[in-house]
Amino acid sequence: MTSDAALAAMRDFVLANETNLKTGCLIHEAFDSVRDKLVSDLARRIGEKLSGIDDQWEVANSLADNPAGLYEKILWFPRSWSKDYGWGVCLQTSRAGARGVILGFCAPSKDIADREPRYPAMPEETRNRIAVVVGKAITFATPRSEPWWPSYGVLPPDIYDWSKSSALSKIYFALHRGGDADLVGGEPFDEFLVAIFLAIKQQVEPIVRDPITPVPE
Repeated sequence: MTSDAALAAMRDFVLANETNLKTGCLIHEAFDSVRDKLVSDLARRIGEKLSGIDDQWEVANSLADNPAGLYEKILWFPRSWSKDYGWGVCLQTSRAGARGVILGFCAPSKDIADREPRYPAMPEETRNRIAVVVGKAITFATPRSEPWWPSYGVLPPDIYDWSKSSALSKIYFALHRGGDADLVGGEPFDEFLVAIFLAIKQQVEPIVRDPITPVPE
């Protein structure tokens, strides 16, 4: 989070003269475009890395195509599943503008009242087994569970909101490897996230290797 002192210094700089004011306004107007470019490029980088790990698993990457959207995601799942299910290892924004980022395993429960039939429910026994093992891979946060997610974690505060400078500077370093190293857990941001995807995949593979029949509607 940017400190009050830093914000005050930037305010004073912008108000120092008309040229600075115009520059500040232009930067403000361009911010959403800059954020979207960084988030899209990071999502695409992560998707490419995941695609190269296991040719029996597939990536669906709406975050790369629509980085400012609501509930956009990077979903990694066995090729034997339909991507329309929405089941799989998943990084997702919970608010528009690349905000509120969570990571875990997504598979809806039959108990979701407003769930559309195009998102079939996973059997509760399977969801419960997945919740137990995925919790072991979510070391960056306290594992949580809800009807859409057997197990997930909220990314730490400095990388939870990808519209903030704390996250964007880490994204920039991950993409360009320039300037001061801005790392997450000692790793570039993309490598940190890919490692979590892989850890979750390794935990669930013994469970998802066998066919899983969706709960009948």
